[in-house]
Amino acid sequence: MIKSESKTVTKIHDFDVAVVGGGVSGAYCAWRLQRTPTEQLGSDLALLAKQHPNKKLRVGLFEYSDRIGERLLSLHLPGVDLPVELGSVRFLESHKRVVKLVEHFGLSKEELPVSDPNGKHLFYLRGYHSTASDWNRPGFDPPYRLENSELVPISCLKHNCIYNQLMDN
Repeated sequence: MIKSESKTVTKIHDFDVAVVGGGVSGAYCAWRLQRTPTEQLGSDLALLAKQHPNKKLRVGLFEYSDRIGERLLSLHLPGVDLPVELGSVRFLESHKRVVKLVEHFGLSKEELPVSDPNGKHLFYLRGYHSTASDWNRPGFDPPYRLENSELVPISCLKHNCIYNQLMDN
């Protein structure tokens, strides 16, 4: 439904596939589905794609918020020369799909040094600002401020730890 100041108009779209969630995974999934050649699709999707003149799936990407990208968010703040990353900040060369996407779209990338010998990196956690040197200070109490619903019995933590160790071996 499209809302305007004067009236509400109902617009109907005909999609073969609806991807719900416009985060990184949803956007990537929609992009891949839309560009995949018909012969590489599974049989059900290929039948849908073959009905269209361009032999491509009609893919709809739906996101609740006002922007696509979820955790990917770069902002330019006053007085700061570089963009500030408020979401995913970096990726490693071992992230093969990300590296291939960066190359595919011709995106530039820069090394992001993470060393902080002076302890000046800033942290913002649950409304509290601190620096890396704060976290290294004896007696520093991190401001987790967990809600009761977020607290987990220690027995569950032990179970998860044992489970993760078993899965790693």
